[in-house]
Amino acid sequence: AATIPLVAITAAEALIDSFKAKEGQSILIFNGAGGVGSFTIQLAKCLGLTVIATASRAETIAFVKELGADHIINHHEPLVPQLEAVGVPAVDFAFDLFDNKKLPELLTTLKPGGSVAVTWILDKELAGAIDWFGMLSKRQSLHSVFMFSRAMYAYEQERISEHLERVAKLVDDGKIKPVVKHEFKLEDIAKAHELQESGKVMGKITVTI
Repeated sequence: AATIPLVAITAAEALIDSFKAKEGQSILIFNGAGGVGSFTIQLAKCLGLTVIATASRAETIAFVKELGADHIINHHEPLVPQLEAVGVPAVDFAFDLFDNKKLPELLTTLKPGGSVAVTWILDKELAGAIDWFGMLSKRQSLHSVFMFSRAMYAYEQERISEHLERVAKLVDDGKIKPVVKHEFKLEDIAKAHELQESGKVMGKITVTI
């Protein structure tokens, strides 16, 4: 249960609050096998979305497929040709759950009127690489998802409990499963940090105190 709130709120704020996602729409989840990605795949499927997730290793491809991703593409290869190959040439939404370095390319996967969300800060170099005119002319939008924002700035705080209640019911109904792939004891916390920094985490990491 301790692994759920952070990923649940982040996924819900992107899908429900930022995207206002509806059944029949599509989303590209960049880094689908990570903690937030693995949860977002499941919540997106519960909302009736077509989910395309990125993964590159055999184990992560199998993992996101097991979670319910409709299509899986390799984030190390050009994205648009792969989307076209699976029959989804453009998506309604894209969720960048890595380091934003692929953000300019992710924007090219969006339909006109589409939206992309990020969880990392944009540096000046990256901001300069974005085709802002293209975004504006296509009425596309960029959203920041930061789960602590409502608590830090004391606004819409009721949405936090609403999201957790919604997710709790989905978990109780067996429609979403918390994914813990890596468990460590407190004395091994350095190993947990090493794994997190490796970029090869699947699901969530837990540390038992």
